[in-house]
This record gives sequence, structure tokens and C-alpha cells, in this order.
Amino acid sequence: VYKRQAIDSMKNGGAVYIKSGVYNLSRDIVLYNKSYVNIISDYAVLNKRIILYGDSYAYNQQNIISGIRFNGGGIRIENGFKNRIENCEFNGDVGVELINTKDWSEANSIVDSVFNSALGIVFRTPQSPGTDSYASTLIAHCFFRVPQNGRGISVESGANIESSMFVNLRFWFGYDEAIGIYLNGNSDGAIIISPVFDSFVSSPTNLYAIYIDQNASWTPYIIKPVFWGRDTGYVKNPYGVWM
Repeated sequence: VYKRQAIDSMKNGGAVYIKSGVYNLSRDIVLYNKSYVNIISDYAVLNKRIILYGDSYAYNQQNIISGIRFNGGGIRIENGFKNRIENCEFNGDVGVELINTKDWSEANSIVDSVFNSALGIVFRTPQSPGTDSYASTLIAHCFFRVPQNGRGISVESGANIESSMFVNLRFWFGYDEAIGIYLNGNSDGAIIISPVFDSFVSSPTNLYAIYIDQNASWTPYIIKPVFWGRDTGYVKNPYGVWM
């Protein structure tokens, strides 16, 4: 409780170190209109979410969350700029969620993290008056264990990840129905570099490395992908979206 209160009450530019241990919180930790805040740990375990919320991106920027293991929780960035998530592990329904409800969320970074979540990283359909822009997001050196009916990275309808970069990602599949990267928004100018899709399934039924749905207006440049094992299809594009 005291750790949560300390984080909730932090001022801009503050820092909190969470000692290793298991913390069963009664509610989410919310950083409301906070910038330049550091939350650092050596893999403390939290059961709730950390929410970075800004009334505008200008009030929610350049925060860092590092070294936390989430069991049942995750991180939500709502209207934020240049926030950074690093060296975290996510176990639960949603790992990292980006959503625009009042402004845009651009230039956020998610690096060196592990996802064991039904939805690893998701760019949500924006809510009015938020804009569609999640531009220039960096996802680098992350690992995704994709569960049954799960998605490693999901770009929902109306979300725009233009000019974003996904680099050196690895997706592990152990179930016969799953998707590595799901695209149903605008990915114009985005780049996916050297992704590895690693399937351990002997007889997959609906297992796709990349799935392009009907509302995808553009697709990213995909450079040097590697496909190991058996998939139902490497790239599923049933609506003939331009690639």
C-alpha cells in the first residue's frame, strides 16, 4: 500500500525504487499528468496495472518503467509521448496497452521485455476526441510467447502506427490457433526488421505469423523475416490489402 501511495503521489521528475518482492495491490497505480518519472525495480512482482495517463501528451511524457514483473497486470499508456518501458515481464490478459482518448500517443518505446500475455502489445482503436496517431513507436528486442487464440502485437481498426519501427522481435507459438502480428489499422511507413516466427506446433489450424485484416489501409515494410516450423500461413491477407 505504501509503495502504491508513494508512486501515486510522485511529482514530476521523481523516482521510486521498488524492492524485489511480491506486491498484492488492491487497485491500479495511476500516474496522472506526470512526466520525467522513473519507476525502477529488480523484478518486483505486481498484480495490478501501472497506468500513465495524461489529459494531453504534453502532461504525460518521458516516464520510464523498468524491471517489473506483472502477474495479471500490465502497463497502459493513455495520451503519452516518449515514455519508455524496458526489462519488464508480462503475464496476464494484456501486457502493454496504448490508447488515445484525448490526444495522441507517439514515440513511445517498449524494449528488452518478455510477453506471456493473451495480447502482448495492443494499439487500441482511438476514442473521441483522441486522434488515431501512435506514430514512431519503437518495439525492440522483445520476446512473445503467444498463447492459444492470442496475439503478440495487435493494431486495431482506426489505429495509425505510421513510421513506427519493430526490430529484432521473436514470437514463439506452442498452440494451433494464434497470430504473431495482427494488422487492422494504418501501418504506412512502418518497418518490421528481422522478426522471427518460431512454431513448435505439428498440425496448426489457424496459426499465422502475420494477419492483415479488412480495415488495414496500408501494411508495413517487412525486412528479412524468418519463419521456423509449421504455420497455417506465414502472411494471411484475405482481403488483398496492398503490401
